[in-house]
Amino acid sequence: MNRDSLKRIWNSCSRFADIFLLHLIVVQGVYFSVLFFRTRFDLVTTELDFNGKLLPVTCLILMPLVFYSLVRMVVIYSEPLMEQFFKVPEEEWNFQKKFQFLFRQKAFWFATAAWVALYLLLPLKWTYAVLLDTFLKGQDSIAGKMYLLAVLFPLFFLLAVAAYFAAFRYWTTYKKGKSSLRYVGETMRKAYRRTLLSVIAVYAMAGLIVCMLLPVFLSILLPIVWTVIWPNGIIALAVGIAVAALLFRLQGLLKRRKFLKRLKRMERDHLCEVTGINRPYRSVFALYDGESFRVKRNGKEYACKLVSALRKSRPMVIHENGVYELIRSKYIPFGQRGYDFGFDADCQKVLILSPTPKLIFDSRMRQLDNGDTVGGYKLYTGTAFLNALERDCIDHNLNR
Repeated sequence: MNRDSLKRIWNSCSRFADIFLLHLIVVQGVYFSVLFFRTRFDLVTTELDFNGKLLPVTCLILMPLVFYSLVRMVVIYSEPLMEQFFKVPEEEWNFQKKFQFLFRQKAFWFATAAWVALYLLLPLKWTYAVLLDTFLKGQDSIAGKMYLLAVLFPLFFLLAVAAYFAAFRYWTTYKKGKSSLRYVGETMRKAYRRTLLSVIAVYAMAGLIVCMLLPVFLSILLPIVWTVIWPNGIIALAVGIAVAALLFRLQGLLKRRKFLKRLKRMERDHLCEVTGINRPYRSVFALYDGESFRVKRNGKEYACKLVSALRKSRPMVIHENGVYELIRSKYIPFGQRGYDFGFDADCQKVLILSPTPKLIFDSRMRQLDNGDTVGGYKLYTGTAFLNALERDCIDHNLNR
């Protein structure tokens, strides 16, 4: 066995140890910390603690969430695995090949066998005390472990597979330049540790806050609810929130409907030919892959995608790699979460913003207008696109 093989085995063992130990630290840490403080200081009453079910339920929810996040982070920052993945051309990847790639990884099966072995060999009070106290009434036995393993193993196995596939998607967007692996290169190991610690801190703090502060918060809030706004006030508040949320989306839906009605009217008047209208209202709520429809006019074809920007006060930044960002001000550097609108087409690609934000910029913070081109995408608002289509001047480039 050569040095590289030993190094790969060591790295696999190290990454598995990170997942196993950090998973236990969060779940066990929250469970025993809350038990200790409640026993020591008698912080909550039984009624506000939902008859003692809040702590075990919280820990049982934490178990799969933390496990999935840890596996995903470990895989994302695994440089050797990422290099193997990038050796295969992107167009050759499909769901079946990703499964084959995953199941050929020895580290995956090593981690699976090691987790099962440690689960069976170690006492549950050392690993998952919440399972011991909640389901086995404190009686740690092989029969009890096997009973729980029948549920835990399929759950964790599917979560691990899902985490690997999530990492594969992240690598794909990273290769396209639509996401970033910060601190790559010599400091990637530090970034890996920093990311894992941040995951642990977030989940641990969330678990502790839910178990220890939620009952305290309810003890303060519930008397106010019961004495001040119950029942008519709370009903009015809930209805008001629901109506506000509906109206927030309704404006976008009405504008989208107006756009589509005019587009279909132009088609009936034989000004254009529209094909493949695909989920025209969905992008008001969330982006989806691919184009929305195609338009033909005088022998020219345009692949169009509808994108909604409901927050008019938030300027939008359009990047050349097919990602847009919403920023608070044009004077504040962007760097918030990107939304991937990119798609491939064999003709001119058009991005239609309907509804549209007040200001639109490119990545150099240059203000954009209708007809401008960013990364191969013609940019139009809904009304401007229909006007340009009617005048047959969609190809006009305002950048010239």
